[in-house]
Amino acid sequence: MQRLLAAADEQRRRIEALLVLLADFDPKESAVLDDGMIVEAGLLFGDIAAAAELGSSLLRQSRQLRFANDMVQEVAESASCEFPDIDK
Repeated sequence: MQRLLAAADEQRRRIEALLVLLADFDPKESAVLDDGMIVEAGLLFGDIAAAAELGSSLLRQSRQLRFANDMVQEVAESASCEFPDIDK
């Protein structure tokens, strides 16, 4: 679970870095915008979307793993309550 959370955090950091690059894109300064800048901004938005989707997926997997671990623990605890130790 820790690896999934660390990977999701890496995607968050990736998005932060991409947003810094995207800060150069200012549609209010249309005189400065050339086709290359518009293409680059479009690619940055795509990269942000991909990182966000991956981060979201990693967090969902983390929750599923946590839920599964909790269920295993609950089953183990209830099983130990139902079947007392007969060696005593």
